[in-house]
Amino acid sequence: MPTHQPLSPSELHLAPLALVFITLACCSPRSPSYPTTDRLEPSRRLPDGVALDPLPAPVSPVLLAEAPSPWSVALLPPLPVEAALHVLRRVLNALVSEDLSEIQPLLAPRSSWLNPQSNSSAPLLHHFRERIRRLDYEPLASSPLLRESDTEVFTPEDLDALLPGRPRRPPEMQPGDVLLRVRILTPRVGADRLFGDELLVMLRPERGGYLIQRWQEEFQLP
Repeated sequence: MPTHQPLSPSELHLAPLALVFITLACCSPRSPSYPTTDRLEPSRRLPDGVALDPLPAPVSPVLLAEAPSPWSVALLPPLPVEAALHVLRRVLNALVSEDLSEIQPLLAPRSSWLNPQSNSSAPLLHHFRERIRRLDYEPLASSPLLRESDTEVFTPEDLDALLPGRPRRPPEMQPGDVLLRVRILTPRVGADRLFGDELLVMLRPERGGYLIQRWQEEFQLP
């Protein structure tokens, strides 16, 4: 049978201290527990990465472009001729009502008036201002000024060649411009001439519509 050796005095001294450590360990709070992977919310799987080409820069639409073009070009649809006639009617009506504020937004910044007979010219807004100041247009309020069915419309291509019965192409005419030839039905009231017998009005596409660029007539201010 195995024999037990008696404890030495130093071991007898440490025995109560070891008992205290054991007791404290048994009485201490339980160690923290951590959830295992089966308690975690399953993570959502992200889709596989996909290479995306950068979006092309937006293309500003233009009226005309050369072909072939090294890049994409967006073309604006041509404006209807009715839009040009509408601008001309508004200017004539505003002139008869002597409303210069109605005329100004319908004129291009460098619009001009030209008398081919005397070869004189002037800024168009200034010319209309002088007409309203010197002449009385109110008697024309009840009189027809033009007949749209008789109005002739020309594009730059129509005037490339000088043909009989067609006007000369204005030197500043650009692609997209239109030239209206209008016969005035009531050019005078009594002895006062208020319009030339015929107007040649060139309009240029601007701001989604037309603006008057050139106004030509055989007319002389008194």
